Amino acid sequence: KSLMVSRLAAPVPKYWSPADWDMILTSTPAYKTFFELNGIPTYINHNGFDKRIINELRDGAKLNDVIFVGGLGNGVWSKRTKCVEFLSDKVNFKWWGYNNTDYPAEHPVMKSWQGLTSGLEMLQLYKQSKIVFNDYGEIAEGMAVNQRMFEVMGVGSLLLTREVPNLKKDFPENIFITFKDEKDCLDKINYYIANQRERQEIAAAGQKFILANFSYEKLMKELDAILKERYKKKFSNGMSKTVYFYAQTQAILGLFLL
Repeated sequence: KSLMVSRLAAPVPKYWSPADWDMILTSTPAYKTFFELNGIPTYINHNGFDKRIINELRDGAKLNDVIFVGGLGNGVWSKRTKCVEFLSDKVNFKWWGYNNTDYPAEHPVMKSWQGLTSGLEMLQLYKQSKIVFNDYGEIAEGMAVNQRMFEVMGVGSLLLTREVPNLKKDFPENIFITFKDEKDCLDKINYYIANQRERQEIAAAGQKFILANFSYEKLMKELDAILKERYKKKFSNGMSKTVYFYAQTQAILGLFLL
């Protein structure tokens, strides 16, 4: 008597099955393809940013040159981990997150690790940093879809993210910076640390775009239409009035698996 809905954009949990759900929401195109091949109606539900957060963060100086918040380890984050290894002893770099690595204590990656963070504390770190590094998990299959992008631009800091094909298709130019490889990433960091005005202009353009196009007011209207459509298809006789929405999303829970 319920419409069972899951949102999933992180690695699939051990005891989670697509067959348990009437529909699935995801921000990851590769997941949409996979779940639909399993016969489950699946919809792209974009990540977003809650503009109310801006009023909950403190204004102040940019205390960090470049930071990252997310997981490292060669399981699902091998390219990201390789890039952080390269950067960690070449710039003023700090990172917080899951540390699934085997580095010795004196390794530059370990020396730059600051522990765990989440929620408003994490968003405050983004706001008080000149540049925030971003890369994608292997489950994204070369697509820029993670929540971190929206959070960093939403708070008004400069996003530095790996170049992938969908960025030019889905986003306008000059709202973030992209890099092609480790050397290019380092070059971009050094350039935008030295060029404050250009960095601030791009960050401001990114924030403006996110607030205009990926607010939760807009995203919830889209979700409302999807839920009503699936509800009518399951309960065309109007027997049930219950919609059970199981939200398993890094956007709400603050997971950093992408």
